[in-house]
Amino acid sequence: MDAGLIAKFLDQVDDFIEDAVDKQSRNVSSAARELQELMKKSIESGGPPGEYWPPLSQATLKIRQAKGVKRNTPLLETGVMKDSIEYHEIIDDGSTKKIFVGWRRDPELLRKAAVSIFGTTTEGYMKAAHIPVTEAMRTMMSLEYGIHITQTQIRIPPRPLLRPCARHIHEKYGHEFSATLRFTPEELGIILEQDKYEH
Repeated sequence: MDAGLIAKFLDQVDDFIEDAVDKQSRNVSSAARELQELMKKSIESGGPPGEYWPPLSQATLKIRQAKGVKRNTPLLETGVMKDSIEYHEIIDDGSTKKIFVGWRRDPELLRKAAVSIFGTTTEGYMKAAHIPVTEAMRTMMSLEYGIHITQTQIRIPPRPLLRPCARHIHEKYGHEFSATLRFTPEELGIILEQDKYEH
């Protein structure tokens, strides 16, 4: 085969791969922005598409009412958790594009988000025991909010957010990239990663 034709063919292959990678990179960026918005909308509406979140307990509703909070949607008291969802590009060796969507850096916010999403359980990612009720808590709840607690533990049910939202976006884009849950002391969210093109 003519060397010139081979070189031209290889150039065309390289151009095709470059265009494909560029398109996929744009798709990952678009998908990450959509994931960020879907997570925020899901918090506002009380759950991701196709998911049902358990309602807040009567005690929690009374506390919110006493604080003057009119919202009765789980994960949406002050709006800080919703507004703090970040979009962050991860810098690595440059072979793939990775984007993190979720919460970062604030330990208190990470803890609250994790407990709100995973609930209090001895299984799964959170592995946080149910919250014990102390006498001081009983007294405070009774005096400040008029709530008389009889149980010995406070149980928070899981309210799935990350996986359902990531699955929705992943399916919409035809599985062009991977979506991985990331849960560390510094981060809680989803990483969207562009698939590699090898040639």
